[in-house]
Amino acid sequence: MTLNLDTRKYRLIKSIMDLNDEISIDFLEHQVEELAQKAKFWEAIKPIKKAVTLAEMIAEQNYKPVSAAVFFEQAAAIKMDEPIEELLEMLD
Repeated sequence: MTLNLDTRKYRLIKSIMDLNDEISIDFLEHQVEELAQKAKFWEAIKPIKKAVTLAEMIAEQNYKPVSAAVFFEQAAAIKMDEPIEELLEMLD
């Protein structure tokens, strides 16, 4: 850590210590929590590989697409009586 960064941190801490209103402290707490969450998020999604192609992903995941005939056969087996519009409204 550079001296400049340490100095900036100390100044920030001093500025926070000089605050006397709870709204400002609440705001700062929220901002710090958001920064911590973003850091955790970006740490969690670091790529394992520098680059990957769609073909490599398909091979690695052993993807086998379902045929249209099988799809429509399984869809018919569900026997939904409700119209699609009604089902979509349930999602709202």
